[in-house]
Amino acid sequence: MSVTYSNDRVFAGAGPEPSTSVKEEDIFLDGNIDVQIRNIVCNYSLPMHIDLRQLASRSYNVFYDRGKGVLVMQKRSPQCYVKIFSSGKVNIIGCKSEVECKKAARQVARHIQVILERTDRTMKIRNYRVCNLLATCKLPFGIKIEELHRQYPAQTEYEPELMVGMIWKHENPKASLRIHTTGSITIAGASSEIHVQQVLEFIYPIVYEFRCATRSLANRAKKRKSEPQRRNPKRKAASGAYGNVVYFSDEELDEFDDYYGDGSDIEMDPEMDDELEGLDDEDELEDVPKSEI
Repeated sequence: MSVTYSNDRVFAGAGPEPSTSVKEEDIFLDGNIDVQIRNIVCNYSLPMHIDLRQLASRSYNVFYDRGKGVLVMQKRSPQCYVKIFSSGKVNIIGCKSEVECKKAARQVARHIQVILERTDRTMKIRNYRVCNLLATCKLPFGIKIEELHRQYPAQTEYEPELMVGMIWKHENPKASLRIHTTGSITIAGASSEIHVQQVLEFIYPIVYEFRCATRSLANRAKKRKSEPQRRNPKRKAASGAYGNVVYFSDEELDEFDDYYGDGSDIEMDPEMDDELEGLDDEDELEDVPKSEI
């Protein structure tokens, strides 16, 4: 889904062009805005009572919560989640387009009809509607949301202490927009893709008046690069008793030497040196009187 804009259309009825130091060709990179549908939620009902236990026993990729009375089914094509209640109500979450949503609704209804062996009856989907549609888009310029909030205080909600973006409440069609300074817009609460396009056509001329240059990659906050950690980090030497031996770290030995001295100022008795000279064996050392050692 894409929305196309031109410069003439933007400034039609918008008054004089706002003064800005940013050139138009620098920020208006492309006339097409790519809108991506992220999630669609729809529900409908079937005119029958559904035996969830029988449906769970004969289906795959399902989870039956007996306490809540709901069966959750995961579909692969289209990829979505389906909640089935015994009253016949069905909720579908996770589709990327309205076509996929209708396709999944028909497949689920047909699957229930076959499993419960009611192929002889006509199965009709009742009260089908899209409850919520979530879409995102990226504008080719930044937005000054502080000035936008001051200009339109009734339609906007901006609390930088609680949230990053600014919320714009759109009445007709009903939708909620979250606008960021980077130019990204998130649209929630719409009921169709046409409503999303109408909301963007309404909001684009407004945000274009408060455009600004986007932040360059060089000025963006870089992630702090931490030093690579070793799988087995080297342990620092520490004092302690291991087995029957007491070990001291180098730091404690240095502190001990600083406090008590390293013994370099102690002089040996020359007579003691003569007596101990030439003694290498322990037996010869034992003959020396202990008082002289």
